Amino acid sequence: MEEARKEEEDWSSGEFQKAVTDNLNDGRFGLFIVVDEINEELRRIIDFVNSKDVGDLQLHALELKYFPTSQGEVVLPQIYGTAVERPREPREAWGKPQFFKRAEERVGDARTLMLLRDLYDFLEGAHFDVTFGKKGRI
Repeated sequence: MEEARKEEEDWSSGEFQKAVTDNLNDGRFGLFIVVDEINEELRRIIDFVNSKDVGDLQLHALELKYFPTSQGEVVLPQIYGTAVERPREPREAWGKPQFFKRAEERVGDARTLMLLRDLYDFLEGAHFDVTFGKKGRI
């Protein structure tokens, strides 16, 4: 990325780091498995993962075939698993009421719930910035 800074005048290290952080936090990224040969098992795995709703994660395989020539090697790349757009339901932003409603549904112990509420109240009272994700995301 240091090279990008030299080529792009408006490139900002801080903005780049924030964009990467935001994309990782929101689950927007692609994972590439690089192999000599893409076999049928790998194709099935990629198709399975990409068919599931796992945020904006996309799994790909990159096959690199090498061919020797009299002047060196030629690399022939082939990609598998290019993204197929799936319609996504908009996710509801969470807040304190939704968080504690879900906690009450999932935590069976009243004492644990009380401790969770006390911790939240302490953080809020100490002016910590308590933020929530979106419904459906873990």
